[in-house]
Formats: sequence, structure tokens, C-alpha cells
Amino acid sequence: MVVVLILQYGCCLSFSHQSYGMATIRHHSCDVCPLSDTICKYRTRYTSSSRLLMASDQSSPSPWSSGYWQLTLDFGKETRLSLSFEILVNAETNSQENDSWLGGKPTGTIETNNDDCATYINNNGQQNVEISSGQWRIEPPMPLLPTYVNTLLGQASTLRFYLTMNTPIERNSITFPENQLLLLQSNTFRTEQYRDGIQTLLPYQYNKDRAQKNLDEQLDHETGDRRLDGNDVLETLGGMKDAAELVMVRDKMRNKWLEVKGSLPKISDSSSIGTGRGVDIDKLLDDEDSWGVWPGDTEFMTIERGVIYAVVTNKEKDQGFFQSLMSSDDSDKGEPVVVGKWSAVPLFDDDDDLI
Repeated sequence: MVVVLILQYGCCLSFSHQSYGMATIRHHSCDVCPLSDTICKYRTRYTSSSRLLMASDQSSPSPWSSGYWQLTLDFGKETRLSLSFEILVNAETNSQENDSWLGGKPTGTIETNNDDCATYINNNGQQNVEISSGQWRIEPPMPLLPTYVNTLLGQASTLRFYLTMNTPIERNSITFPENQLLLLQSNTFRTEQYRDGIQTLLPYQYNKDRAQKNLDEQLDHETGDRRLDGNDVLETLGGMKDAAELVMVRDKMRNKWLEVKGSLPKISDSSSIGTGRGVDIDKLLDDEDSWGVWPGDTEFMTIERGVIYAVVTNKEKDQGFFQSLMSSDDSDKGEPVVVGKWSAVPLFDDDDDLI
């Protein structure tokens, strides 16, 4: 069955619904693992023609089911350092106190496995990094502006959690002290929330792209408005007036898009949207490495690339890596500083215990 949604200004969104069972399961190979054969598991990921449709048909059995993910932390700009490690996300927590960073009470715990820790290479060879477990919370969508009453349909929730790097890190200009607290944040979507978000975003995306296309066609040297050639003063003024109006429309549509794009799903390939052609939702949402189990709902969840903050005191701001990142503040109170980006890939396992 094919469903076609006709959106505002002629933008068409279509997706197909088809029934199918589990497709090929491919193994995610382990490197040489320090754990015993009875503990080490082979991770599997599901592969299908539509990851989102598969997720909607194969939800987690319980809203409090634990999920397995692989995190990748990318630090630095010119000099790069990446740390990859696996986590177990559960809905168990001993803390009932509000946390200023999480935005409320923790919802669960993120457990790490330091027997299979993250590694990186510096001048002294391969280094192991021990990372401590932390707490997490998902904050529901909030109105984008104080003047807004409601949230957008399909607007992102905000995932926040913290981890601690117990091991000091040093690689070229990137340095972290021992017991460095990291705060991580990202937009997240459940499957239906993601579908709604795409439908909300497409008219904004279409209007922005179409307005830019109209302006480009008007200013094209070969096929554009010939009044702008300058052969007649009055005609040229008329052409400039029309072009200026197109610029104003383009800027207006772009500003509206910028207002919402940070809270709606990212569309990696939007080349066909501005032309008015249909958008294949299966193609937009088909990513086998995106949808995984995260406690709190029976629907699978996707995590967009997020931001890493390091809590740094003013005494540390002159220490190399943090020097250009700190704002001026005379206090010694810890300040979150953006130090990198992070991403997450879901892992699936045949057994109950992964870590």
C-alpha cells in the first residue's frame, strides 16, 4: 500500500507500507576481546529495506527494556581525537534529586564496560581510557520561543547525560585532566515523532529551496531576466525591483526554516524538495544504524549527532586545549565548554547481557 501526503505549496510526501519479517542479520565483528568467550558477545544489527518500518513492527517488548549502543566521542577541530566504546542504557537509578544539567530527576543510568575500554594513540603508543557510568534524562519538547504556546508536531526531545573520563588524556593540543566530567546533549526522536517531524519540516524546506530557486532563475546570466542587462534604464530599475522582492521572500523563507530546523529531523538529501517533486519517506528514514532500544517507550529511538561539553573551572582555562574555549569569568565555578561532537549507533544482541 502506498500512501501519499500532499503538503502545503505542492510538496508531496509519500511512503509505502509493506509487511515483511526479519531480514538478513549481519554480525558486527568484535576485535580481539579481553573478556572470556562466555562473556564476549557478537553484536548483531538488523538489516531491512526500511529500518523505520521494521522498527514500528518490532518495538521493544517493554518501555523499560535496556538498550545497547556504541558511542563515538570526537574532540578537537584541527587536531582530532576519537573515542569509541559501548554502553548499556537502563531505567534504573538511585538518585531522586533534581540535576541542574539533566533538567530534572535522572530517568536512568548509562553503564560502561572498562574491561573493554576506549583507546587512542599518541606519541607513547596506544592508551586506554577508563570512563565511569553516569545518569541520563530525556526532556520533552518545549516551545521554540517564549511567545509560542505550543510545540511543533514532531519536535525533537532532548537527551542529556553525563560521563566521567577517569584517565587523563594527552594527544598533541588535546588534553583532559584526570576525572574530567563530560556533559552530552542531542536531539532524539521516537519513530512516530520522527515521521511527524519530517512532515512538519518539509513545507519549510520546500519554501526555502523554492524561494532560492526563483531568485537564481531571475539572476541567471543566460536565461534570467533580460531587463537586468542594462539596455534600458526604466526596464533595468523594474528588473532590480523584482529581484529585490525575490531576495526579501528568500530571506523570509530562510529565516522561518532556520527557526525550526534545529528542533526537527535533519534531512541529508533535500535536492528534490524545492522542485516540488515527491519525497520518498522510506529513503529519508532508511538507516539501519539509526534506530535502537532506549528505555522510556516501546518505540525505537534515533539519536542525532550531539554536542559534548566539558566542565572546566577558571583555573584550568589557560591550560592548552581549553584556552580558546573559555569565556571570561572571574569565578572558579565549573563552566560547561563545548569540546566536541558525539554520535551513537545502536547494537543488538541475541543474549540478555552485553556488557
